[in-house]
Amino acid sequence: MEVSLTSAARTCTKSWLQALEYIAEEIPPVPFQTWLTGTTGAYDGETFVVSCPNLFTVEVLSDKYADVIHAAVKRATGNDGVKIAFQASN
Repeated sequence: MEVSLTSAARTCTKSWLQALEYIAEEIPPVPFQTWLTGTTGAYDGETFVVSCPNLFTVEVLSDKYADVIHAAVKRATGNDGVKIAFQASN
């Protein structure tokens, strides 16, 4: 069965994938793999929500990597005023 993504979903996926590329330039490979694998992103034009596999990942990303992620999301979306939020997907 083929799943069709809406234009907005494709844009969110593309923006998050771009952001991940920028983040990978700033974070060493092991922490990148440990903390960013399994994350997804959703963007409503104002806030970019990073969904994480669990609450512990939310805590690590928001405490240790929020500045890097925020800079990458700004760059990927082209919106210097974008806000970021983290949520656990489970």
